[in-house]
Amino acid sequence: MRIEKIITFTAALALVIMLLLTAVAQAVFGDMGYFRDEFEKYDVTQNIDMEMDDIMYVMDELMDYLHGGRNDLENIVTKVNGETRDFFSEREKVHMADCKALFDGGFAVRKAAAVIFAALTVALAVKKKFSLDRLIKYSAVVSGIILAVALVIGILAAVDFNACFIVFHKLFFSNDLWILDPAEDLVINILVEPFFADMALKTALYCAVVPLVFIITGVGLYMADKKRRSL
Repeated sequence: MRIEKIITFTAALALVIMLLLTAVAQAVFGDMGYFRDEFEKYDVTQNIDMEMDDIMYVMDELMDYLHGGRNDLENIVTKVNGETRDFFSEREKVHMADCKALFDGGFAVRKAAAVIFAALTVALAVKKKFSLDRLIKYSAVVSGIILAVALVIGILAAVDFNACFIVFHKLFFSNDLWILDPAEDLVINILVEPFFADMALKTALYCAVVPLVFIITGVGLYMADKKRRSL
């Protein structure tokens, strides 16, 4: 029985991780209209002499690159300050390659989690030991832990987003290429700090759905079991 609980808990952990990373991908890549709304909200054309359509062309190509749709950021040519030029500087290209590596890592972890979840679930089902109730309850426990950690991070970000932004980059990047010069590195004029704050909030809201569903469902199952035992 103990080994079955361990296997089910591992499957639950893999399931929650898979769904959370899917939520992150949906928040970041799911709606390009969100980017235009944000750029208009923060009036980024005041920071850089570009038409909004040209800005969106650059962002479409950048997101396509980060999502694995193109191999590099070469030959993304647009009009800036009335001149036609390659948009991304060499520093930006190297930094975005680092960003892509993070996303690629996330996609790989999601795929691994999906495989682990499927394999463990099938193994339990073959042995006739699979319990959906137990899986949901364990997923609720995992979700509660993740949500508690996320709330602490959220509070810290609300108090000082810039400090959290810096800590994040120092943790996940081994160089200082993320420190860009607005005069030389054009993308920083578009992806302003308030945009990142909004995107972080959007991603958090997308991700919050996953643990909340599991916690609510898990608590419901626990209460139902408790009621049955009291009869």
